[in-house]
Amino acid sequence: MFSILLYIFLIILLTLCLIIYIKLIRPEKLIYDKFRRQGITGEPFIPLLGQIPDLHRYREADKMMNYYGDLVEKHGHVLLYSFGPVVRLLVNEPDMLADVLSRQNSKNYIKPVIATTVFAPIIGYHNLLVADGSEHERARRMINPAFYHTNLKSMISIIADRTKKTIEKILNKETNSEEIDLQNLFNTLILSIIVSSAFGADFETNTNAKDIMCLVLTEVLDAVLYRSLQMDFDTPDVDSDNDDVADDIRTKSRSSYDSEYQRAKSPYIYNHRTSTYDKNPYYRHRPYRPRHVFTSTGSIKVGILHSKTGAIAISESILIDLLLLLIKQQNQKGGLLGKKLKPVVVDPASNDTLFAELAEQLIVKRKVSVVFGCWTSTSRIAVRPVFKKYNSILFYSTQFEGQESDRNIFYTGASPNQQAIQAVDYLMGLGVERWVLEGTDYIYPRTTNAILKAYLKQKGVSTNDIRENYTPFSFTDWAAEVTLIKTFGSTGKKTAIISTINGDSNVAFYTELTNQGISSANIPFMAFSVSENELTQIPADTLSGIVGNYASWNYFQSIDTPINEEFIKQWQQYTGHDNVTNDPMEATYIAFNMWIKAVTGAQTTDADTVIDRMVGVAVPNLSGGYASMLANHYITKPVYIGSITDDGQFDVVYQTPGLVAGDAWSDYLSSSAPLISDWRKPLACGEFNTNNHKCEDP
Repeated sequence: MFSILLYIFLIILLTLCLIIYIKLIRPEKLIYDKFRRQGITGEPFIPLLGQIPDLHRYREADKMMNYYGDLVEKHGHVLLYSFGPVVRLLVNEPDMLADVLSRQNSKNYIKPVIATTVFAPIIGYHNLLVADGSEHERARRMINPAFYHTNLKSMISIIADRTKKTIEKILNKETNSEEIDLQNLFNTLILSIIVSSAFGADFETNTNAKDIMCLVLTEVLDAVLYRSLQMDFDTPDVDSDNDDVADDIRTKSRSSYDSEYQRAKSPYIYNHRTSTYDKNPYYRHRPYRPRHVFTSTGSIKVGILHSKTGAIAISESILIDLLLLLIKQQNQKGGLLGKKLKPVVVDPASNDTLFAELAEQLIVKRKVSVVFGCWTSTSRIAVRPVFKKYNSILFYSTQFEGQESDRNIFYTGASPNQQAIQAVDYLMGLGVERWVLEGTDYIYPRTTNAILKAYLKQKGVSTNDIRENYTPFSFTDWAAEVTLIKTFGSTGKKTAIISTINGDSNVAFYTELTNQGISSANIPFMAFSVSENELTQIPADTLSGIVGNYASWNYFQSIDTPINEEFIKQWQQYTGHDNVTNDPMEATYIAFNMWIKAVTGAQTTDADTVIDRMVGVAVPNLSGGYASMLANHYITKPVYIGSITDDGQFDVVYQTPGLVAGDAWSDYLSSSAPLISDWRKPLACGEFNTNNHKCEDP
């Protein structure tokens, strides 16, 4: 009997060894041998254990940071080693890394199984750590803006400050004849720069750094465990009526429930004092409240400062209806912080003085928590001191000239580097050599054209090949000016018009272009202030004459995405007819959702708290990507060039390959080239001069 059991034991043992060899050892050894035959050296192959004993020795000697450096020094920049049973190829060679990470080859490198089996259920599938293929590319596009030139430029002062302090430490230690641990010093420097740039935290010692990182890691693990607990509960769909674009497209958010109910969702709660999970006294099993039930009394007032009348009403009035729709949708979901949103609409009648007066009235008398409004730059400049004086928040959703960054204003419209520069590049690609800069006589056209003139000159365009002209608002007598444009474009060089004409002047301008035979075939125009909304108000015979001309925006109604299709459907259902959508509407949609998300995260409408919370907020745009609020209070945007069609829409003929970060201060003007904006601490400045290292905010 004993011998039979022994035989069975030996058979099981041999079978187990065979399985281990076939499943764990042999595949890794084949990989190891294949790389060795290609001339790649490395640590010896040790079945199952690999280099774990070596790692243990380094850890015991407190030299873990030296391990990979020693491997590279021993074997070169491409080497083999094993972490447990898995053979790993370590690549530390820049050209090879670039090849691996390139768009052409990245599809050949997939994430390990552990990413999807272990991490994905906890942290989700839509992130860089877990995602592959197109989803990974989308996640990379979302994070790319953090590394754009505009944002990196804003970190110069932080990098310089931290580096200066490190140099001072080295000099002090040298003076005192102290031993200098350069590796430790530079690790601390790098960590300090990263944390200061990303989070505004400030720590100088390695010990302090470790304490902070350990605290953050603890909180992350708490959140992971909490999420794991939540995965056991069934969360019913409480918003199946498809009444909100963001909810239809994004993962459902639970942010509209009251804070007590948030606390009551889990049977366990983390006790920071004892570092244990205790029973949650707030927990009670009950169904979720419907979103249309308000959990608090009172309301949150939302100011709408757009013109219903006057020269700019042709463009601006449509945003009033959109904001009323967005507020209605939010109230159908339970409002905000359990309170109903209440719109407060005023009409500044396209008058800058009235804009300022009504802004003060909204803030002081009507007690609004936020204002969405203004169209022209002069109206924004008129209200700017009002919002600063009363420390309130304005969302400005129109394309503009940039050259400004205010703590109390968030700019969701395009800056010149998100509209004008790409437009000029596109026309240059069509062979345009002469340029007519035609605009309304106020700050946006003049400043934008100053940037464009500097850009054109950098591109080698002669001053003689640039014509510039400005006319008042509501200007209609275009015959003489169009004749001059026609003469300017008759020299044999291909000519184009860059139009920053605003308001109802556009109808008369396009009519005169058509009357004098100017079309996209001989002198095309590129408009920055004409969208689908303005085209609906142009007579049919004039519209047929401007077909084939261009506009540069960050959104067109014709963009084919599910979220845009749903947005158009809900807009047309709300307005009762086939009304068009346009770029400023998308910018307003983004602004509203960003404010909702920031207030929800802050759990208050307090201006200072919400302003600090806004940086880093990301929400879907209508073209299928995400818009992120940058440290300079501008956002990320794609750029599109559209060609006018005979039905008053645009065919997209060009789009940027990725998102473009809004630049507050143009690099093409010498006066603004050294300026950066970063409202995060410790800089907290909208006009920081990198030459004299001074904040020059007005």
